[in-house]
Amino acid sequence: MPNILGIVITMIGITIEQLFSTPGQIRVLRVLWRAGKPLTGRQIQMLAGLANLSAMRALKHLTVLGVVSCRQAGRSHQYELKMDHWAVDELISPIFEGEEKGLDLICDLLAKKLKGQCQTAYLYGSAVDSSQDTVGDIDLFMSVKTEKEREELESVLIPEISENISERFGLFLEPNIVTAQELSRNSTRKMAEEIAQNGLKLCGCDISEVISR
Repeated sequence: MPNILGIVITMIGITIEQLFSTPGQIRVLRVLWRAGKPLTGRQIQMLAGLANLSAMRALKHLTVLGVVSCRQAGRSHQYELKMDHWAVDELISPIFEGEEKGLDLICDLLAKKLKGQCQTAYLYGSAVDSSQDTVGDIDLFMSVKTEKEREELESVLIPEISENISERFGLFLEPNIVTAQELSRNSTRKMAEEIAQNGLKLCGCDISEVISR
């Protein structure tokens, strides 16, 4: 057992360094954890956004560690995370659950702060794009009735929220606030309809209701 500065460190079987030793392994583990079912190597490669060699190398390593099972399925192999393995239960699942909880916390914060302050508010972009591994800036769409309402939000509430998100999550808020008059324009309306389709509503009414007014 390693002895560092008089502290005895006991490690049982698998270490965090072995599980998360490369970005490729982390991506493969995340894909398998989210899937919750067997996937082929090809499916894992595509969902993880990895080259075939990198995906296969990661799968082989994780299979040898014992946290991933591999079985023949016709002409291909299927891989699945062993959910009853102690390392999955105690190390892998808590980490990925924490990742997803971060977005929930951001949504709760924004919803509470923005409720009653605008007609509608939606999260969009990388924060709600399931094909993205990481979240970049927090893209926030809001609609208000008048230019004055937008100016009031931009002068007080938005800076306060931005600072909060930056300090707690290390992310930057990118607000996109439009007025009712701007929503009447074709280009803005089209953008708003796309956000309504792919984004996540935080508070207020549906974008379609705002557009139809």
